[in-house]
Amino acid sequence: MPENANKRCPLCGKRPVDRRLVQCPDCKVPFTYENDPVPASAPQHQPGNVAREILDSVKFWIGLALLVGAAAFGVVKLTEQRMTDHLDSVSRDYLNALDEKTSNHVSEQISTQVSNQIAAEFRQPRIKATMEQVAADRAQDLLTNAVWASLETFRTGIEQANAQLAKSTNDLAQVSRDIRLAQRMASQLPSAGTEPPAMLSLTGQTVATNGSNYILTLVFKPTNDRPVGTVDLIAGTYRQTAKIVNFAARAPLQSDAPILNDAGDAARLTFNVARVDVSIAVDLEVTGPTIVKFVGDVLQEELTIPIAADKMQVPLGAK
Repeated sequence: MPENANKRCPLCGKRPVDRRLVQCPDCKVPFTYENDPVPASAPQHQPGNVAREILDSVKFWIGLALLVGAAAFGVVKLTEQRMTDHLDSVSRDYLNALDEKTSNHVSEQISTQVSNQIAAEFRQPRIKATMEQVAADRAQDLLTNAVWASLETFRTGIEQANAQLAKSTNDLAQVSRDIRLAQRMASQLPSAGTEPPAMLSLTGQTVATNGSNYILTLVFKPTNDRPVGTVDLIAGTYRQTAKIVNFAARAPLQSDAPILNDAGDAARLTFNVARVDVSIAVDLEVTGPTIVKFVGDVLQEELTIPIAADKMQVPLGAK
């Protein structure tokens, strides 16, 4: 009888572990010896045996492990790619939002800082002085270009009105003087061979300044060789444009202190002219440019004399 080592299962090829065994405990077929021919009726690979062989094969498990590993690797790679794409998209959106928010915040901070810095610069004395100088220059240019022409026109109109007023006043005064003179001469007609009484006629006038005041000097002469006697002069300024400071006759004439009204725009002076060979000069001092009117019984005519009328300021209520 051959050795037990020469026995082999014709199906699975396993050797018996016990030489007393006559059939394969797995395949349930008798063992054969290696030199015996395989019986024709011996069963071929059964499905269960084939499956068992496959399950017992190391190569199968290695291949299966490789296949499962490759599938798992593919799934991991695909999942990883999708996760990477998703994370990239989320990160990109987050970074864009963060960049926009940061840019807006930085822009706001920079704008606030620049505004504060500009405001602080404008508060500096040097910048403030420069701005005030520019504003003053601008205002001066505006006054010069836009207002000065109107002021010049207004001043020209005032001067023309003053000139017309002086002319009209003089004309009216001349008419009034002519009427009064005619009435006086008619009432004092002398008898035949007697000369008419002497009167004062204006022969000269000057204007001088005394600080901010003006001094008007009037020079008179008698109309004939007879003594003039007592002279009573009354002076008044036009619509309180100036006040009378002093009213007096020059030496050698003797005059009383002038009498001024409460408003200071009218004064009365009395003096005596006993000789015909003396100089008759009267000074009137006023506080500013004005127009003065003189009246008196011994004046040959009433006088209306402007004093620096081109600088005179007409009161707001004047018409």
